[in-house]
Amino acid sequence: MTTETLTLLTASLTSLLFSYVPGFKNWFEQLNGTQKRLVMVCALGIVALSCYGISCSEARIWLEHPVRCDQAGMLTLLRLWLDALVANQATYALSPRIRKEI
Repeated sequence: MTTETLTLLTASLTSLLFSYVPGFKNWFEQLNGTQKRLVMVCALGIVALSCYGISCSEARIWLEHPVRCDQAGMLTLLRLWLDALVANQATYALSPRIRKEI
């Protein structure tokens, strides 16, 4: 698995988690729009930093193309984070909404 695949998959799953899993969904729905965006930005930042940490550790053996542990790797990390934000929002926009019964 590549770091790109791992990041995009995790970003999409994070969006689905906050959209459909009851404990997360209920908590997330109570936030205003700005708070929701900040939660997603922070969550995906943690994902990107985790990919960087995995790439710089001994656990990188299962990644096909680990991020380099240097300045170029940090730029790659920034690109991965931005890609994750796009994937997260695309998943949110494309996933069906469950209507509440009145």
